[in-house]
Amino acid sequence: MSSGGDILPSPAVAPSTRGQQAPPVPRGNAWRDRFGLGWLRNLARGVRNRRRRRREEGTIGRLYGLIIDRLDSGVDLLRPDFELVARSIEGTERDGRLLIGLTVHESPECVLDQVANLAKFAPQAGVVLHLAGSFRRQLGEDARVLGRELAKVHPSIIVNPRSFETVYGSGSLLQAQVSNWMLARERGSFARFSLMSSNELLVRSGLEQHLAGADVAVSYNPIDVPGATAGMWRSRLRRASILGDPIFAHVMGRNPGRSIVQGLHEGLCMRAELWDEFARVFDLDFPHHEILYPTEELYLHNLLQPVVQRLRVVPTTCLRNLGGITAAQIEEVRRGTSAERFSVKRVARRIDDPIRRAIRELPD
Repeated sequence: MSSGGDILPSPAVAPSTRGQQAPPVPRGNAWRDRFGLGWLRNLARGVRNRRRRRREEGTIGRLYGLIIDRLDSGVDLLRPDFELVARSIEGTERDGRLLIGLTVHESPECVLDQVANLAKFAPQAGVVLHLAGSFRRQLGEDARVLGRELAKVHPSIIVNPRSFETVYGSGSLLQAQVSNWMLARERGSFARFSLMSSNELLVRSGLEQHLAGADVAVSYNPIDVPGATAGMWRSRLRRASILGDPIFAHVMGRNPGRSIVQGLHEGLCMRAELWDEFARVFDLDFPHHEILYPTEELYLHNLLQPVVQRLRVVPTTCLRNLGGITAAQIEEVRRGTSAERFSVKRVARRIDDPIRRAIRELPD
């Protein structure tokens, strides 16, 4: 019964939830909206990078341990005396054919196209070609067919019967080119040996005559000085690989106190005497493909650095654009604006690529 005051309504009784599962809390969306997922990606990337570094550092330790074992056993690893050779050839002439070394790893059609390009623009030069191990296995019996087709395009071509695993960013490319040189020296007489990559093409004639007047074609820049921009030195792993490489330590032992330099291998050329001295101490059977930086951009350049003042030197003969060569750059080389350039890189390894097709249609 009322006592004169308002009667308060009874509170509603909530239905029982005993035995029922509570609805999920949308915490994940709120967390993502507040913090984003970048932290999680960075964490995962950091874990992957640490694991990769441990694997790579293990490879470095095992590989350089093998080098030290060989040194302890009395094997002389890569101590060519370029100073002695430079003094012996200083001021002398060396007549004879130019040899161009190729290393290829894919696309038989583009290999034939490149050799045809050499026959067109450098008809007096010899050619020696190395097939990467993976490429030779992929071709199988067709490797012999490719060899016969290459001989039709360039009758004097030498196809290297030995194949190495040419791994990008390792020491294997130089290994393949030294093998090319050693084989070619057994087959014929050559005065100079120039290196060429598989995505490089000549765009004008005259390379043989241009190099005949030089002892060396080389270009390089220091990479271990403040302000240097070479990516190889900025990479922690590659810098550690270079500084920890006992073979490279022998190379730098020939030029104490000098900066470490890096340069293009495309268009690099040396006289036969220098290649013979380098090949004399180069161990072809060493697992160069496991070295974790491209030695072809450092070994020869740093050996040449202290002796170039004794030699007739021209810049490397390739105009390189890592983003892909353009028609304007081809025309620049064709006009002779850069008198020392004869080839261009990168040209896509696709037979129907527009730039490759345009170069194929150039008059010689």
